[in-house]
Amino acid sequence: RVGITDTIKVRANYTFTDSEQKTGADAGLPLTNTARHMANAWVDWAITSRLSTQLNVEHRSSRYRGVDTATGDQLYFRSYTVLNFGGQMRLNDSITVAARVNNLLNQDFTSYQTNFIDNGDGTFTPSFVDDYNNKDKARAYWVSLNARF
Repeated sequence: RVGITDTIKVRANYTFTDSEQKTGADAGLPLTNTARHMANAWVDWAITSRLSTQLNVEHRSSRYRGVDTATGDQLYFRSYTVLNFGGQMRLNDSITVAARVNNLLNQDFTSYQTNFIDNGDGTFTPSFVDDYNNKDKARAYWVSLNARF
């Protein structure tokens, strides 16, 4: 945590993951759905001694999802970056109310591709491939009441 001013602090973290499946049909390939690069950064603002806010940005690089059976190419879910905002109000020495908005900019992570698989008899079967595979990143709100005793 680095202090920019007496009331504004910045913090960040980064994780590098070099994964490899050791056995099975996918031996030598990355672990499925694991980002190679993950980074988070926060700006914390203590507006008063009782009220504070945080702005958070999180980034995840593309994540391995498997091998294209037709081409042998490795497939990856798209990378993404999302912004979150939260705050806390300490009502007294024992009670704090907190709120947070995840995905503040309401980014849509529901895109997908449609591929058509040739059935060999003149018909095709649609196959839908999710671009992100992170539905939990939709905008979400939460509020909490914390008591210390």
